[in-house]
Amino acid sequence: MKGLKKTLMFATAAMVLGIWSSSAFGMATLSIDDGVNPAILTVDTDNDGFVSFNCNPMNPCTLSGWTANVTTGFTKPLIGSAGFPDMDLNSVETSSSGGGSLVIKWSDTDFNGLLPDPGFTMASGWTTQGTVQVQAYLGKDNALFSTDVLLADTGTQSGPGFFSMINGGATNVMGPYSLTMVTTITHQGSGTSSGDTQLHAVPEPGTMMLMGSGLLGLGLWRKFKK
Repeated sequence: MKGLKKTLMFATAAMVLGIWSSSAFGMATLSIDDGVNPAILTVDTDNDGFVSFNCNPMNPCTLSGWTANVTTGFTKPLIGSAGFPDMDLNSVETSSSGGGSLVIKWSDTDFNGLLPDPGFTMASGWTTQGTVQVQAYLGKDNALFSTDVLLADTGTQSGPGFFSMINGGATNVMGPYSLTMVTTITHQGSGTSSGDTQLHAVPEPGTMMLMGSGLLGLGLWRKFKK
């Protein structure tokens, strides 16, 4: 009987540690597409969870209709923690008199959220002189820029002015999986848009109970060991 108890404790502990263990980090990628030129890709080759793109008159780039773009993405391991996926994207764009559209995608793979059924929340706030739409997706195939499951969508929000929105959804996924944030910005002429979006997982109550049971098992095992 004592051996059975110890086996169960080890099994519970292993399950909890498995849930909380960090997965192998994929190369997070930022994509900026003006619909005319090939998309500009910025890759997190050193896996530090940080990517930044800077385009301005002193540092020009091939973005049709846009004079400046400063975009920064954050992901694991810089933000979030094992079991609590977290991504953030902030951006400032200025268009020329011709205007245009930009599609900014921020994507990362190999997320292993707290299971089962992690819930996701997306908080987005923007000031725009055009229109902005932000969407968040989960990829069950664990591929960059996958759009398997729509988690949140602000819809097309029009300026001039500021808007903020919090929404989200849940899905039954066993991981690893990818997360992708897609921001579409359109200006009819010269103007500026700036904003920030954060996508993070919120564990279900059942998951917290599972973790609590596992931690309790670890505590009991240590007590019996002493």
